Amino acid sequence: MLAQIPFFWVMYSLFSTAVVAGEANQLLAGTIFGAPLGIHWPLFASTPAYLGLGVLLVIVAYFSSRRQVRQLDDSASPMARRLARLLPFGTLATAAFIPLAAGLYLLTTTTWTLLERTLLLR
Repeated sequence: MLAQIPFFWVMYSLFSTAVVAGEANQLLAGTIFGAPLGIHWPLFASTPAYLGLGVLLVIVAYFSSRRQVRQLDDSASPMARRLARLLPFGTLATAAFIPLAAGLYLLTTTTWTLLERTLLLR
């Protein structure tokens, strides 16, 4: 997880800076389903791309939450169980304040992590 921080920071920087290397940032002109990649979620919450991102993040967080709670042993405290159930939904809160492109990266990495752990830890 910590190894992803530099990549996430680069994605965030690339899609939230209007000027890169002294020139206009061409990445900000990109769109997905009509939603600009560099605009933050709260500004265009009614755009289907942002709503779709939110729904997909909730689905991935739900399955991550269930998986984490199942991995806890019987000696886990109620607070640990509550945290294991709620922490995966932090990705949805994070996506609300980052550009759409970084939110897509967040969705991709959390989905990949969930699938990887599910397959490798059978």
